[in-house]
Amino acid sequence: MVINSRMVFIPMKNGDHELTTNWRAGTSSQFESNWSKLHKFAYLNHVDSIQIKTSLCGDEWGLKPHCWGKKTGQLLYPGHFSPRRLISAFRASEDSLKNGWIQSHLSTDHSMSGIHALTLRYCPDCIQQGYHSPLYQMSWITRCPVHDVPLSESCPSCGQFIGLTLTNHDFVTPYGCKCNYLLWPGRDSPVWENALTRPQEELIKDVLT
Repeated sequence: MVINSRMVFIPMKNGDHELTTNWRAGTSSQFESNWSKLHKFAYLNHVDSIQIKTSLCGDEWGLKPHCWGKKTGQLLYPGHFSPRRLISAFRASEDSLKNGWIQSHLSTDHSMSGIHALTLRYCPDCIQQGYHSPLYQMSWITRCPVHDVPLSESCPSCGQFIGLTLTNHDFVTPYGCKCNYLLWPGRDSPVWENALTRPQEELIKDVLT
């Protein structure tokens, strides 16, 4: 159970609520996955998956947390998220948000059958810097283009797969495994630096575009 949430809802005249949240502006890298951003958001605001659903889901769908289906709970797709609320929460541009979803990078030559949609694939070097890209969920990508190391598919501590879904089971330890192993050692640092340099971001871009 998550307590002491740092999110604040401010009622607006149109009946909606403006969401005030914590975020460290300027710390997201280009083509960073929205899985990565949501885990950072959960950590900074002390929230669980249910609070994320109720605060960042679009009112236009009128959905309750239990209305999220299997596919819409996967953090590779926009699902029922409100783009406006995510842009506000992440202090991000529309393009940055779009680039964080995997479907934005799939061509007609690649079907969704080649996507690892339920469990995390990651570069062990990138993840230790607080970075994950949708690129790593594509089965035809086997090595990180930045560090030239094989992608990992399980927790280095317990050996279990790490969920890529929006459930409390997968948000026990933001940016970590359900066994409480922290994938990103710098998560608790008071200052977050950009995970990738501009040349490294360009390497990711070259593969995705």
